[in-house]
Amino acid sequence: MKKVNIIIIILITFGVVLPVIAAIQPSSFSVCERRGHELENEHCIFPDGSKCLEEDFIEWTCGVEYNKCIEEGELVWTGDKCCEGLQRYMNPGVTGHPKCMNVTFIYKMSKQIKYRWWEFNHILFDDLMKDRPIIFWTGVILIIIVIYFIIRFIKKKRNK
Repeated sequence: MKKVNIIIIILITFGVVLPVIAAIQPSSFSVCERRGHELENEHCIFPDGSKCLEEDFIEWTCGVEYNKCIEEGELVWTGDKCCEGLQRYMNPGVTGHPKCMNVTFIYKMSKQIKYRWWEFNHILFDDLMKDRPIIFWTGVILIIIVIYFIIRFIKKKRNK
């Protein structure tokens, strides 16, 4: 019994605790480094030798002339701004960082519809049909019965 408890604790540690700790760890590159500048004692060092606190650089209050916008297709991180005409966008159902993209309303809607349709089919057919076939087929039969009574009602109305 003790071995089982130890195994469960180890699985919980590796399955829950370690991924959370890994997610909390700061990224290996600072914002300054990602934008091509050096970082020294929390200060960004620019090509002309001037310095700026990284926090101010992120908020675009210092070193604005060295703070380049993010081009189309590149990942957007905290504090990044997309170039003019682009916006942060991440397709529905995708995890990670958004990218700077030229996205129209129609494009967004088409992606949403495709994702929702895939999600609906996945839930209906993959989950219900495989995991709970009784619920799935009961639903199918109920839909057929409802359609039958609707057709019957329409025929009665027409015959009067």
